[in-house]
Amino acid sequence: MGDTIKVVIMRFHWTLVALTTPVNSLTSTASVSVLSTFFPTPTTPNATTTSSSLCICATSTPAPTPTLLAYYGGAVLANVEVTPIFYGVSQSFVKDIIAYYNLLVNSTYMDFFEQYNTPTQAIGRGKVVGSYIERNVTKLVTAGSETSCVTFAGYHSIFYAADVAQSVTSVPYGVIPDCTNGTSLPDLLSPISHELAEAVTDPGCGDGWIHPDAGEVGDVCAWMDGTIVDDVGRKWVAQLEWSNVDQRCEIGKPVGVYNVTVPDGSSVSVNTNQFLVKYAGGPLIRNVEITPIFLGPNVTYKNEMVQYYNYIVTSAYMDIFSEYSTKNYTIGRGIALPPYTDPITNSTIDVATTIPSYIRSLIIKGTLKPTNNSFYALHISPNITVTNNSAPLCPSYCAYTKAIYIGDIFKTVKYVIYSVVPDQTGDCSSRCGVSVNGLYNLQSLSSSQLVSAITNGGVGYAMVGWYGEDTGGLADVCMWQQYPFYDSDHKAPKYCYYSSLHTNNDIGFD
Repeated sequence: MGDTIKVVIMRFHWTLVALTTPVNSLTSTASVSVLSTFFPTPTTPNATTTSSSLCICATSTPAPTPTLLAYYGGAVLANVEVTPIFYGVSQSFVKDIIAYYNLLVNSTYMDFFEQYNTPTQAIGRGKVVGSYIERNVTKLVTAGSETSCVTFAGYHSIFYAADVAQSVTSVPYGVIPDCTNGTSLPDLLSPISHELAEAVTDPGCGDGWIHPDAGEVGDVCAWMDGTIVDDVGRKWVAQLEWSNVDQRCEIGKPVGVYNVTVPDGSSVSVNTNQFLVKYAGGPLIRNVEITPIFLGPNVTYKNEMVQYYNYIVTSAYMDIFSEYSTKNYTIGRGIALPPYTDPITNSTIDVATTIPSYIRSLIIKGTLKPTNNSFYALHISPNITVTNNSAPLCPSYCAYTKAIYIGDIFKTVKYVIYSVVPDQTGDCSSRCGVSVNGLYNLQSLSSSQLVSAITNGGVGYAMVGWYGEDTGGLADVCMWQQYPFYDSDHKAPKYCYYSSLHTNNDIGFD
């Protein structure tokens, strides 16, 4: 086998892609580096300015029947628009792949997906919108340990794009490696149809049509192929997809009787119990008083984060918390206190051992003066390794929030809540956000820790607050969903990005 493989990176709904890269370089986390070559690097607010762990939607073994994919409230691609982008792909395949996409999205093949309509979207046929060939092929940055053609045959995900494309917030895309080194078109077509089907029914990678154990519509039928025939009689390979209606893997419109959902919500119900969080009686923060703490000699984005905290805790973002007020806790807006900077020279900091002792020492010294509304947000210099009970925090965890008992050293407050958000330009950069910009991911993660602190911060030393048995806390439900937060003139996201906040009232994400 040669030293390169052919890859198709696909961006569905607005555009779609295709690549070639050395086998050793293509990994499950590398695509963000590639996509950044097609989109301008965003600039950060206030000067020069700022990926989610990618959803690896690879093939898996078939699930036993009966199997029902459930709808989890997210968007589908109602009329998919595909732009193939070929990155070093063999010229002999280009025309065939474009023809294949035209056949898939603008034929009876798409009728299969009517059964996966939603209360607000009806899936129909799509179209191919141009194509692009990248001839200046460069190696991808190796990240992580999952290698194409070894641990995955293709994947799809979504990335944040509102900072470079004003008309959209995020862009679904897929990656298809040619594991045959350009010798077998049929072996390439099967994963193309697999990822296209999953992008149409679950573009957000986890909030569309999925099964908690079996995966997405293509995963249930992985490695099961059939054929479709074009107008001139040519047969094309396509993977079978799972039909909720017929309870089998198939291609084409289901034979069973079912109601096609139109956008009035008449025949699809959202699995709302999946999203509900309940109050378990624990303490909440009423009016948060956040103190940013910067540890190390060169904390990244220090000034930007001070501005961010000053803005977000006094903004309308906080108003949604009123939904989670209780008889004893009325949640409102808060304040940001002056930051504390300590240029420590530690090589390692442990969130479960070092940080609690450190915060207690600052309280004993009088440096920190806690109240029942206190929240300490710690940001760490990139040269300091962050661990959790001696194990690296990233990539297993992107941030950490917990309570510290201080009743033995401070009479009026029993415990305080802290969070630790590691530097987002280092080990966490490819796992802990959907943006290609470290500041945006840092701000989004910081807002999610703020949500956790306010609504469920007593974990470890008090009763649980707002929590879902299956979903976790409010921020957990909406992890990896981030949006810009505009200031009063609404011209630029000066204070940038926040993580979506779950709301029980709407069973959605605000």
